[in-house]
Amino acid sequence: MQNKSKWLTIFFSFVPGAGHMYLGLINTGIRLMTVFFLTVFLMGWLNISFIGFILPVLWCYSVFSAYNLYQSGEAEDIDMAAIFPFKFDHAKWIGWGLIVFGAIIIAERILLPHISWEIQGYLRTGVVAILFILGGIYLLRGDIAETSEAKKEVEACEHGEQEH
Repeated sequence: MQNKSKWLTIFFSFVPGAGHMYLGLINTGIRLMTVFFLTVFLMGWLNISFIGFILPVLWCYSVFSAYNLYQSGEAEDIDMAAIFPFKFDHAKWIGWGLIVFGAIIIAERILLPHISWEIQGYLRTGVVAILFILGGIYLLRGDIAETSEAKKEVEACEHGEQEH
């Protein structure tokens, strides 16, 4: 990457994926660009702004990743698991997320226009509160399972049993 300009890398990286393409990482650049502009398209076409949080994350990742790749001199396409590690580990959660996302779009575009704005506010608050509660329960269940597993290992070691 000695023949690549630092300033052109920075300039191109202001469009997510373009800096990676300039550095020769075409696949990574296309993936970043596709996710970024697909998000912009969906926000405009479906008139949903709640997925807008993805845009600054992708933009910052793209700028800093391209610059760091230039600085390090490494010219290898990154695995998308580095950007979206949950894709491979939690396919069920992605499936449920897509179902919830679809339900939110249906509610936002079809059902809510027929409900008064006061009731809409209550519904939105209630749905967010329920999601927080369910998320908290899920996290606490995970801690309980990890704690009981660690306790079993400690008890096994105390009795002279070897770990597997």
